[in-house]
Amino acid sequence: MRRLMLVLICAVLVALTASYAVHVRAQAGDLKVEATPNQLWPPNDKMIRIRLDGYCGGSTGIPGGFCLKGYPCNCCEALQILGVSSNEPIVPGVDYEFSDTCVYYPAGPELWLKSARAEEGPGRKYHIQVRECDGEGCCAERTRTVTVTVPHHQRQR
Repeated sequence: MRRLMLVLICAVLVALTASYAVHVRAQAGDLKVEATPNQLWPPNDKMIRIRLDGYCGGSTGIPGGFCLKGYPCNCCEALQILGVSSNEPIVPGVDYEFSDTCVYYPAGPELWLKSARAEEGPGRKYHIQVRECDGEGCCAERTRTVTVTVPHHQRQR
């Protein structure tokens, strides 16, 4: 009897979840953004493609929660690049290029950064500000900054 009851419960759960699309949702503060590569070497004035990857989930690496399609939730599904700044003077279109459209995971948005730095100083640090976008292309208030460096000396890599 217990086995039959367990089978019936499982069948009902499968039937219920099959009729809804389930999306992974993150709690506030769970958005993490990484740049690949995060260091550019050598500083040869070439434009290098940088990929940004966003990760959502709790500190255990398990997704933060779930939401059912059609119901309001705070889904972490895409990233939008807001801008690029640096500790050294940079010029848009010359030192960096990016599109400000929302790009959905797992690919993440890409941008181009120039592998260059000033002769004096510790090296260039690019600061890329991104924000999270929901599944409908609307952008949330949650933003993060990721850094890509062009070190002054190779031993700093």
